[in-house]
This record gives sequence, structure tokens and C-alpha cells, in this order.
Amino acid sequence: SFDLKLQEQFPETNVVRIFLYVFSKEGQALEGYGLRVTKDGTALPADGLSFGPQAGFTWPVAEARQRFQNLKVEFPGQSPGGVWEVQLIDSGGNALGPAATFELSGNDQNQELYVRYEKR
Repeated sequence: SFDLKLQEQFPETNVVRIFLYVFSKEGQALEGYGLRVTKDGTALPADGLSFGPQAGFTWPVAEARQRFQNLKVEFPGQSPGGVWEVQLIDSGGNALGPAATFELSGNDQNQELYVRYEKR
């Protein structure tokens, strides 16, 4: 199973963007995992699976907001206002570990969402 180790928000005003970093205790990025994303209880398409064993970065410059990531999902045209739930899933769609919940306002300045899951 997996533990939700971190959930954060960062400045972004153009699009709701979610970064996932799913990794092993040894610090290796794990491939083949996805996200189930809902906004106010409605499922949104969140395509793609995580890559590994080398992680990428959320931000190209080494600064305070840079994090490891191995999956990025964006929601262009989706208004940010509402309750967003982000759930780690396996390739079969099964929930793994607890979901992260973010409450965004309609003109939220922090639309970049970040979740980090560690495999037990």
C-alpha cells in the first residue's frame, strides 16, 4: 500500500495542473501508476501513467518550488473553483492509499497541485 507523504499548492493561474511523484522507500520513481481526479464529485479525464525509475522535475529551475515528479496532468478549460480530490490508482483503476483534497477558489492563484506517495 501507499502513504500520502505530501500535498502542496504552487502559483499558477492559467490551468489546473497536477503533479504526482510516486516512489519506493529506496527513492526510485515507480512506473505504471495513475491518478483519479474528481472536481466536486465529478470524475475528470486524467490520462497517462507514471514513469520511472528516474524522476523528472516540476520546475526547470532549482528553486523552492522544484519537486520530483513522474506524472503531470492538466485540465485546460476547467474552472478551478471547487473541491478537487486526487487519488493514486494502479493501472487497473484501483485506489491506492488515501486521497488528497484541495479546495480552490474561482480565481485561485495556486492552481498547481502536487501529491507525493511513498510505497510502504
